[in-house]
Amino acid sequence: MSYYLTISLSLLIFAIGAGLSLFLAWRPHKKKSKLKPFYIFITCVFLSAVVLFLPSSENPSDNAIISWTSSILAAIHTAIRLFVVDFDFQSINDVASTLSLNLLKNVYTLWGTILIVLSPILTAGAALSFLANVSARNKYLLFFFKDAYIFSDLNEFSLALADSLKTKNPKRMIVFTDVYEKQEETSAELLERAKKLDAVIFKSDITAVNFRWHSKRRKLYFFIIGSNDEENLNQTAALTAKHDPWYRRLLQLFKKRSSTELADGYDYNRGDTRLYLFTTSHSSEMQLRTLNTKYIKVRRVNEKQSLIYHLLNDHGMQIFESAKETGAGVYNSVSGQNDPEKRISAVIIGLGTYGTEMLRGLTWFGQMHPYRVEITAFDSRINAADIFRSGAPDLFDFDPTNPEDVEQKKKGKTFHNGDFETPGESHYQITIHSGIDVKAYSFDQTISQMTDTTYVFVSLGDDDTNIYVATKLRMLFRRKGIEPVIHAIIYNQTKQKMLQEDYQKGESEKNRKLSLRIMPFGSIAYRYSETCILNSDIEHLALARHMEYTYKTIAEKGLVGKEKEQAIREGEESFWGNDYNYRSSVASAIHKKFKVELKIPGIDRNPLDRTPEQREFCALMEHQRWNAYVRSEGYVKAEARDKLIKTHHLLVPFEELPLEEKIKDDD
Repeated sequence: MSYYLTISLSLLIFAIGAGLSLFLAWRPHKKKSKLKPFYIFITCVFLSAVVLFLPSSENPSDNAIISWTSSILAAIHTAIRLFVVDFDFQSINDVASTLSLNLLKNVYTLWGTILIVLSPILTAGAALSFLANVSARNKYLLFFFKDAYIFSDLNEFSLALADSLKTKNPKRMIVFTDVYEKQEETSAELLERAKKLDAVIFKSDITAVNFRWHSKRRKLYFFIIGSNDEENLNQTAALTAKHDPWYRRLLQLFKKRSSTELADGYDYNRGDTRLYLFTTSHSSEMQLRTLNTKYIKVRRVNEKQSLIYHLLNDHGMQIFESAKETGAGVYNSVSGQNDPEKRISAVIIGLGTYGTEMLRGLTWFGQMHPYRVEITAFDSRINAADIFRSGAPDLFDFDPTNPEDVEQKKKGKTFHNGDFETPGESHYQITIHSGIDVKAYSFDQTISQMTDTTYVFVSLGDDDTNIYVATKLRMLFRRKGIEPVIHAIIYNQTKQKMLQEDYQKGESEKNRKLSLRIMPFGSIAYRYSETCILNSDIEHLALARHMEYTYKTIAEKGLVGKEKEQAIREGEESFWGNDYNYRSSVASAIHKKFKVELKIPGIDRNPLDRTPEQREFCALMEHQRWNAYVRSEGYVKAEARDKLIKTHHLLVPFEELPLEEKIKDDD
């Protein structure tokens, strides 16, 4: 056999394999592949060795098939000897001495020597990699009876959430996957922090590790939290796949961990298995609809929206308590008297993601008797109002800064924005000032005229700018003799701690004027905390509210046995599998909490125990909130309900609802 051919083919195989390995390892925003670069490289080295030693392993025979088979097996045996350090340089020299051309002899000797040295190194690397994963698996099995929280990536965000989970309950097991021990300072620091949490660390991708042996009675939570949205969606699809043969076993795991019997309509009796997908992608909600969520609860996490909901849930009472009486009265149909009207006058600085979420949130959050909510927003973009209007056309249907809208209103056209008269409708007022530089004197003049401001939210994307503007606002408002609540987004943990200490100093009346009284939110530790992301308490209440409609349907249809179980399961799956259902239920639960705290008549009673006046009062307020919420999600009034194109036929005043729909609003 020609040595020219085998040496050339051996080098070609190595070049192709090495090139493919480098491509898979270094390509930017790489998509996960079952083909691992290391294993591709070690395979190409082995094949290169087999081809190189094929001529020297020839076994002449009268039968060509036997000759070729024995030669190939002998070459494979020689290549194996390379990898188990059972081969010496003399064998290379012996073959080289038989070659006539010096160039061919030198190439063969050099390439053979490289393979002899390289092969044992690859063997050692494979062994260490195997032992590292075996060690991780063994450690994982030791935590068989603990709740497991498994992360798809090791980064600042996953570590913050893992630390929060571990702090609240040290017995929890933390697992990081797809972790490589790199030499870079950042990676080494992250790895060290993970080890301090006593975390189980896998080099393998989250979809490649089999978690089937985990106790059925313990929680198994997956957090898909990488920086690449496409990769996150691919991993989510893989973990919920229905037809892929390899993942079918994993799917069976979730089937074994669940049961048709539900414990209080919240968790499956034989194991609570969930997947949290972190993504802000607009297409992700639609893609999630195609997933199989029968045995695993999937929730899309928009951490920016989670933070705003968490802020409203935990600190929303400040917004109501800071409201000022207007001198007008609001009729209370339960008592038959007018209650003093209170105005929530909110100012939002910056309509980025956080500011937009807060603006949308305040519209439904403020639908509370006897409060009146007025919101003024500022943004540097010239088209900020148009952008917001495009996302919520029925919510912000009237722009008071737009001459065309003002002219239409003069002609008698009615709008939702600014309507405080229509009974049973959501009442709010939104004003957006576009193209405003918050560092300019003109902004200061505008703010100085807003002497009734009660709440301020600052989110401009930069800590120093947020602190500067929040400080300036406190100065301007104090000059006018008012003290609104100020919340600001601050990412840096040190700066947030500084502002928190300053805020606490001003808690006493004695030190009130010595403090800026700026409450900071938004550090990684805050945004990626268990309370902010999982929202376990409010989430439980949200699911209970969502399931109320399911139980009403069961009662109305008289479902029992398996039909009842199936209805309950489908009801819960519609909560976890539909992003809108989840968000709207959480918003409803938050609003209900403050209705109770603000002592809305009859709200603390079972709807059946309320008086007719209380039932109608609670139902009307809930419909007002629902109208504002649905419009904030971008829905518009139409003849039919369609979630895909965001239309709804019930976006009407309370009195125009059919009786059966009024009953559904009985909060």
